[in-house]
Amino acid sequence: MEKKEQVLDLFYNQRLKEWQIAGMVSVSQPYVHKIISKDKRHIKERLKRKAENLEKRKLYLIEYNKNYSRPKKEDIAYEAMKLQHLKDVMKLSSSSSNGFISNDSYRKWNSSSYTYNPKTQRLEILKRLKVSIDIPKHISTKRKLRPQKYKKRYYFSTY
Repeated sequence: MEKKEQVLDLFYNQRLKEWQIAGMVSVSQPYVHKIISKDKRHIKERLKRKAENLEKRKLYLIEYNKNYSRPKKEDIAYEAMKLQHLKDVMKLSSSSSNGFISNDSYRKWNSSSYTYNPKTQRLEILKRLKVSIDIPKHISTKRKLRPQKYKKRYYFSTY
């Protein structure tokens, strides 16, 4: 009985773990577990220790998140998006567009919203999309070519 009493004293009063008690008393850890689990106070003690460990973990994580400095990564995609946004803003706010965007420019910026219909030879907005009335429902792909003069040669543009 002496070892059993010593095991219970170390577990409940000194609050040691089973493997620590096994090393001090020179018995196996399963034997220590068997003695402790037969005791009436076992379930309450386990729940109490679990609650204390959860509280310790919570405090540790709060402190860790305050002090941990995460390495900063350069987000190239974000910078590219900002640059594209700046270009788009400049295009829309130029005096030639009068604050309006052309159908072709809108299609270019929202290309995933349109599908090509070969029968009508135009781009049509996807039927599953709900869009406002000012969004072009279809965009013609037939374009008139107009000549541009450049160094005594003629080049044709699709604008």
